[in-house]
Amino acid sequence: MLNNLIIYRGAYEDIRVIRENFKQLQENKKNSPLYNENTTKYLKKIQIIDEYQEDYLYELKISFQYKKSNYKELLETLKTPNAELAHMCWDAKDEVWVVNSTEYIEKYRFIPEFALHKILLEYMSYTESAIILDSYETIKFDHNTRRVVVNDRNVSYEDLLDIVFTKKIKGKPLYSVIEPFVINYYSQCINQYDGIFSSSSESIPNNEEPSPLALFIVTVGIIAIIVIALKILKLI
Repeated sequence: MLNNLIIYRGAYEDIRVIRENFKQLQENKKNSPLYNENTTKYLKKIQIIDEYQEDYLYELKISFQYKKSNYKELLETLKTPNAELAHMCWDAKDEVWVVNSTEYIEKYRFIPEFALHKILLEYMSYTESAIILDSYETIKFDHNTRRVVVNDRNVSYEDLLDIVFTKKIKGKPLYSVIEPFVINYYSQCINQYDGIFSSSSESIPNNEEPSPLALFIVTVGIIAIIVIALKILKLI
């Protein structure tokens, strides 16, 4: 089950319709125009996080969890005419970090929390020093908590993300300074939709649970094999 974040960007009327469609998915999936038996049926914990205006267009941010591996089909289902669709899915344990376009990493701040801490730590390890911002804030790694801290205090993921994309170091945007480390770490993660489950511990296609009948058949088969083996060895 991966965490997912999508952002729609478009005219107000288009965003309003998308929002209503997702509300229907939350309340009664089958009534929504976005409902699909192979994809959106399996969306879990749908949350409409935010809607805001940006550069004369509107953006709608939605999070959810998804247990299948057919992400390309899912994105086709979620596509809406006249609206840009940006998507990120991630999992810290298996180091999954996938975006449907790498330009969205900067454009929509598509860096998950586990990756953000890792990137900043790698940059500080490379420079062998803390990050001292032009705003006199200091970013460093706390060996006790094993987390990146700002001015010796823990900060939220949102605040740390905001610092990375709005603060400067020696007159340069901090993100532009650490961008090579962002791209490098992204390349180390599972970063393609096709590799999400083939590279993880899941062995069941689409992350589906086996049916009780399938488990029964497998169990009976194993018992039968054991009985036959014992008969051959004349132990029963």
